[in-house]
Amino acid sequence: MKSYFYTATSIQLFNASLKKGAFSGVRASCFFVLMLLGGTVWGQTNPAAQALPYTQNFSGLLASSTTYPTGWQGWQLGTGASGVFRTNAPTGDLALNGNSTASTTAGGVHNYNGKIGILQSGSNDPSLAFAINTTSLSNVRVTYDVMTIRNPYDGNSNTRINEVTLQYRVGTSGTFTTLTGIEYQNNTTTQTGSVTTPQNLQNRSIILPPACDNQAIVQLRWAARDVSGAGSRASFAFDNISVCQAPTANAGADLTTCVDGIVYVAGTVGGSATGGTWTSNTPGGLFLPNANTLAVFYIPPPGNVNPITLTLTSTGGACPPDATDDVVITYGVLPPLTLSATGPSSANCGDEVTISIAAVNGFIDIKSYQFIVKWDPAKFDYVTHSSTVIGGVAGTVGTFDTPIGELTYGWVDPAGIPGENLTNGTEVLTVTLKVLASTGLDEPVDIIGTIITPLEATNSQQCFLTVIPQNNVEIDFNPVPVTCPTNQMVCSSDAPFALTATPSGGTYSGSPGVNGAMFDPAMGNLGVNTITYMYTHPVTGCSNSCTFDINVTSTVTPSVSISANPGNNICAGTSVTFTAVPTNGGASPTYQWKLNGGNVGSNSNMYTNAALANGDQVSCEMTSNAPCAMPATATSNTVTMTVTANVTPSVSISANPGNNICAGTSVTFTAVPTNGGAS
Repeated sequence: MKSYFYTATSIQLFNASLKKGAFSGVRASCFFVLMLLGGTVWGQTNPAAQALPYTQNFSGLLASSTTYPTGWQGWQLGTGASGVFRTNAPTGDLALNGNSTASTTAGGVHNYNGKIGILQSGSNDPSLAFAINTTSLSNVRVTYDVMTIRNPYDGNSNTRINEVTLQYRVGTSGTFTTLTGIEYQNNTTTQTGSVTTPQNLQNRSIILPPACDNQAIVQLRWAARDVSGAGSRASFAFDNISVCQAPTANAGADLTTCVDGIVYVAGTVGGSATGGTWTSNTPGGLFLPNANTLAVFYIPPPGNVNPITLTLTSTGGACPPDATDDVVITYGVLPPLTLSATGPSSANCGDEVTISIAAVNGFIDIKSYQFIVKWDPAKFDYVTHSSTVIGGVAGTVGTFDTPIGELTYGWVDPAGIPGENLTNGTEVLTVTLKVLASTGLDEPVDIIGTIITPLEATNSQQCFLTVIPQNNVEIDFNPVPVTCPTNQMVCSSDAPFALTATPSGGTYSGSPGVNGAMFDPAMGNLGVNTITYMYTHPVTGCSNSCTFDINVTSTVTPSVSISANPGNNICAGTSVTFTAVPTNGGASPTYQWKLNGGNVGSNSNMYTNAALANGDQVSCEMTSNAPCAMPATATSNTVTMTVTANVTPSVSISANPGNNICAGTSVTFTAVPTNGGAS
């Protein structure tokens, strides 16, 4: 397939020719068609993608041949060499030049008698390309020999250093990506004769990026660039190309085990590999079942304390070299495991408390572990337990020693290899105990080991592991909660009432007024009666008591009397103050004054009125707040007012025998009053 490119130079020449009249009419049209069909049009041929594995050593290519092998093509990248690797799409095809040698100076793609190469020039930047099909494949390796054929370097006018590397693109369009780490440069040894002897022959190998995996077409090409110097350029050639799916090997993560620990390593291979073989850098060890099995047990030499490196080498892959990977086994003392016991900080007598046993850290590749939960049987009683399922099975719990305060636990991985990994905080066992005591501080429930059941664990490597307990259970004991009623005051005349301490079911004592769970004020002592409530749990036998007071007060009858000042006989308009005097009114009685039956005045023991009328009746209702007042409200005596209307007094006098008298006559004057009163 070709893609055509029309150069600006070609079109400019054509237009200039038209202007000069060099062509006209049909001739001009024919000339343009010839331009399209002729050498002034650059075409890019995409080489056919080759199936993998693919090899090419050009052994069938005659030195004189100008025909590319199937799947190969020469491309033009630009007009002249560049100081960088060009990554643009090719601008056209380049022919294969036959019978080229180190003396050939023309830029282009050259047949160097059994290898194909490229030579840059001031007007030509060539590239050699081929294509592959990686469908369903990954981890594709490209291996090739790269060499210098022409090397004009002489240290004088020719000091050019050139460099070549491999590029790729997926598909048949777009830019290329330069692969790094495989760059090749010419040396400073001159070779310009009519020879094709490889100079500075080197092998390059690289795994193509994941972008090249599982693709119908991946194009690969070699591109060169100027690095330094001046003068003529070196030519590079390529041979013994191999493209295949590389084998992979994974020996697994490094391991740490105890001295004489038997490790299980499960290697894997991929790519074109079909198997693998294990080797050790230390003699005397043994692979079981054999070294040609990917998943093996490795038994070290007895007493070995040095690190051992096991190497997995892939086999069966048709894409050399074989892949290798190492796993390092370190032998020594393994870090301890930590097992914790946690529970509540306090509990009441009779409560059921749950103790949690959990793996805190280090439980990796565990094959088995065991321990004992220990408590004081005088303070706790065993109720039940729950064992967590790990690796498909729950631990085995022995309850035969619970009467003496011990619960045994053991777990064994049914698979064995590899062992189980317990994340930090994994709960392995819970134990429920009943609190038997009412007092106690920091009462423990601990993880322990004994001679018969030591506190220990093993891993799948047959190593015994130290287990350190974190005993964090310290429980403070409290009596069973008992709550008494609040202190209260009752009247001796009140009806019997129920006592309400909790929990119910206890006994009351301390006063003759107590009758079972009732209290009769009439039978109680006047004054304070202190009642004790004693409660005993019917199942646990835990006891506790509390006390409260009932104050029995005698019944009193309130009364009130009132008086008027200046009295109840007054002249109209006289201000009269009435005063109430309570009996058994309490600390702060309330008053309601009444005038002729209607409410007047305020809540006060005094009432003043200056507008009383004759016959008005004044009284007062007093409400007592004295304890046990019965009835609480009393009505006073009634004061009936006598009010006399106001009059104007006058007086007249007369003389007897008159007002005309002789000297010495005795005259008697008499006064006659009006509204003068009785005297």
